[in-house]
Amino acid sequence: MVSLLLTVFILQVVIHLINTVGATTINELLWALYNKLPTPSSTAARNAALQKREVLRLKKEMNGISAQDDFARWAKIRRQHDKAVAEHDKSGTVCPYPLSCLQSHHQSDTRNLQHPPSKPPNPDSTTP
Repeated sequence: MVSLLLTVFILQVVIHLINTVGATTINELLWALYNKLPTPSSTAARNAALQKREVLRLKKEMNGISAQDDFARWAKIRRQHDKAVAEHDKSGTVCPYPLSCLQSHHQSDTRNLQHPPSKPPNPDSTTP
C-alpha cells in the first residue's frame, strides 16, 4: 500500500504543476485529447471547426473584392458566405456547449477546493 507521505508528495507535485502550467492550458489540452477520441461531440466539434474555417475563408475573400468594381463576383461570394454562416449557426445549436460546460464544471470545482462550503450551524448549540 502506498504510504501517506508518498501520497501527499505526489498530490503536492500535481498541484504545483497545475499552478505552474495553468488550469486553462490543461483544460484545452484535455479537450483536444478528448476530441481525438471517436465520440459524437468530437465529430460535432470537428464539423464546427471546418464550417468556421470556411466562413472565415469566404469573409477574407469577400473583403478582398471591391463590391463596386466586381459586383457579380462579390455578390456570389456574399451569398456563399451567408449560406455558410447560416449552416454554422444552425450546427451550433446541435452541440452548443461541451467545452464551455467542461470549463464551468472545472471553475466550480476549483472554487469548491479554494473555498469549501461552510458548515451549517449546529442547532443544538446554545451559543448566540
